[in-house]
Amino acid sequence: MGAQTGILRSLVSGVADSVYELSGRLLTTVTAAYVAGGATLTVDGTHRWPSSGRIAVGGTTGFFSGTTATSLTGLTDEDGNVGLLVDVRAGAVVMDISRATTDLDDLRTAFIADLAVGADLTTLGRNYGVARPRGMNDTDYRGLVRAMAFMRKQTIHACTKVLDEVVGPGNYTLYEDLVSDPLVVHVILAAAPSTQFRGKSYLVGGEAQPQTGAFTVLVDYVPTVIYGIYADSDPFRVGANYAHRLIGGFTSVVEPTWYQTAAPTFTPAMEGRPCYLGAVYGHWYIVSYIDPLSVQLGWPQRNDGEVRTWEPDVLETDAVWFPEWVEGHRIAISGGLAGNNGVYVISEWLSKRRVRLAGAAFVTETDVTWELRPVFGAVAVVPGEIPDATNVAKVITAPQALPALMLIDYTTVPSAQAQADPGVDGNTAYPLYLFDQGAIIAALLDLVTAAGVQVVIETE
Repeated sequence: MGAQTGILRSLVSGVADSVYELSGRLLTTVTAAYVAGGATLTVDGTHRWPSSGRIAVGGTTGFFSGTTATSLTGLTDEDGNVGLLVDVRAGAVVMDISRATTDLDDLRTAFIADLAVGADLTTLGRNYGVARPRGMNDTDYRGLVRAMAFMRKQTIHACTKVLDEVVGPGNYTLYEDLVSDPLVVHVILAAAPSTQFRGKSYLVGGEAQPQTGAFTVLVDYVPTVIYGIYADSDPFRVGANYAHRLIGGFTSVVEPTWYQTAAPTFTPAMEGRPCYLGAVYGHWYIVSYIDPLSVQLGWPQRNDGEVRTWEPDVLETDAVWFPEWVEGHRIAISGGLAGNNGVYVISEWLSKRRVRLAGAAFVTETDVTWELRPVFGAVAVVPGEIPDATNVAKVITAPQALPALMLIDYTTVPSAQAQADPGVDGNTAYPLYLFDQGAIIAALLDLVTAAGVQVVIETE
């Protein structure tokens, strides 16, 4: 049975709770006389008190840095000296004055646009019919609420006020063509050039250039990534990519993961590059350079696999990976449960995310680490392609003889690079995230334009 509390104490405690809810202040009483300069103040209790804060007691203020069930410890005065400046008698009231605002203050500010923050500001905006656009911070949204809450709609002035808050004055052009294009409001957003390319994307490719030599071409800018070189008569890129080295290789029955050539072809710099062996033998990566005549092919390790006890011979992946040609190749599983680890031949392609593995007897495990390893067998000729164009400054050297006129696809900054799957760390590749700022602006302007008026957003 818990301790009983008298009626008077219960009443006082209830009053104290009400005071706290209204004023945000906690109260307790001193139970043992305190001598100025002491580091500890003995009190009736510290239930709900913060672990550190500021107090007012005996006509002075100070700070505490710790609490026990019946004391405030680590006392200092306003100047940081140990202890309070005055003696305090037993029975004196101690007030917690740590909070800068009370609950009443917080309630009041939730209804004031200039002071409300976070969810309170969002609620305030909705009350005036101004929903917070996704991703908009408090400062911008607060200005939007102030602009849209009470202004007259269906005017150019209304559109201007919205655009001033969202994109800033001077960063747009607003016009209507009442004769040739009626009932349409055009907004042209100013371009925002800068030297920072992180978070931006660029449409690149198709730079037309003549050859400067049998294997060289001079481009307008210094490439960081060369995607392709095509004849100018091949704008849809269905023909030869002259940035790729063509290899008349063969596979090995002795080393089933090797790809080999009769003449020196490979270099250590080719490790990690893709190697395409056609529709029959598939897409691979050069996982290891062996010598100028040989490389080892495979896929990088991934950790998105899952196996289940009730499907003991099936591997399923989170992302889409498997083409039909993987049948007959091998899956290597490592780093997991001992009974699941091993190298298994793919006996059946089930879907782009599921394959059946011969001889497997899996038990349930998630985040399985796996990799695909080829089993080619000896084939006399297996044509392959490896990206192998290089550049020194603006001069690109191709591994094939170039046509007289060509289209070059390259980029000068590492932005918007495609990633193999969602699990790849994209920090070094500056991945592109699709976010249509124009859609938000159009939705906001639709709220302040007349019914039937279309808003068209364009960019310089």
